[in-house]
Amino acid sequence: MMRERTADFGASMRGPELGLEVSESALQGFMGACVTAVAPGSAADEAGLAPGADLVAVAGKKITTPSDVAAALKDVRSGEPVTVTWFAEGIRHRVEVTMK
Repeated sequence: MMRERTADFGASMRGPELGLEVSESALQGFMGACVTAVAPGSAADEAGLAPGADLVAVAGKKITTPSDVAAALKDVRSGEPVTVTWFAEGIRHRVEVTMK
C-alpha cells in the first residue's frame, strides 16, 4: 500500500499561488502529482484543472512529486504567467495561467 502524501499550495501567505492541493499520483508507474482539490476562482481553476488531473510540469519544471509544485513556483511573482501541463482522462493539457 502506498502511503499518501498531500501538499496544500492553496493557502500560501508568502507569495503567489496556483490554488490547488496535490498528492502523489495513484497511477502505477506515473511520476507526477495528482490534483485533489482546486480553489474556486484560483489560477488553477481558471486553467481548467480539476481533481483527478495529474500534473507533469509547472513553470517549465518537471513535476515528479507533490513537493515539486511548490519548488517550481518559489521564484514566481504574482501577475506572472506560468505554463502548467497535466493529463486528465488520457488527454495532455498545456495552459498558461497568471499567478494570483
